[in-house]
Amino acid sequence: MNANPPTASASRVVVVVAPAHGPDADLALAHLKGQGIYEPEWLASGDLGDLDRAVRRGNVRQVVFPRLGCLLEALWNEEFDLTVWRAAGVHIDVADAGASTESPGFRALLDTWSRVRRAQRRRQAVAGGLLSAVALLAAFTVIWLAR
Repeated sequence: MNANPPTASASRVVVVVAPAHGPDADLALAHLKGQGIYEPEWLASGDLGDLDRAVRRGNVRQVVFPRLGCLLEALWNEEFDLTVWRAAGVHIDVADAGASTESPGFRALLDTWSRVRRAQRRRQAVAGGLLSAVALLAAFTVIWLAR
């Protein structure tokens, strides 16, 4: 079991976002064995920045999260850019038997998340621009009044 992030020289690999030992690892391995995959790369959930860089380089074909909660937590914490992963053709999978990533509901969840994040980033950019304009106006006023 490899516990290193995918490297630039690696072929497109399957990465499990979980420690290589423990109940999450067992769950992920059982799920992958059903797909005929026996040697995934292992990556601790805190190292998603390394995984994101590997996805952007085109080194990853599938990412498996042990549970849906792990995937959602990583999304909410903005540990990776879902839009980039999906555009790169990375298959995102959840090992928990109760979560089907092929279901229309799961795909709708990912689509909705991408739309919400895009709108959120747009609102943040507008708010940042307005705040900068107010700060410049305040600075100009202070300088003008100080004369």
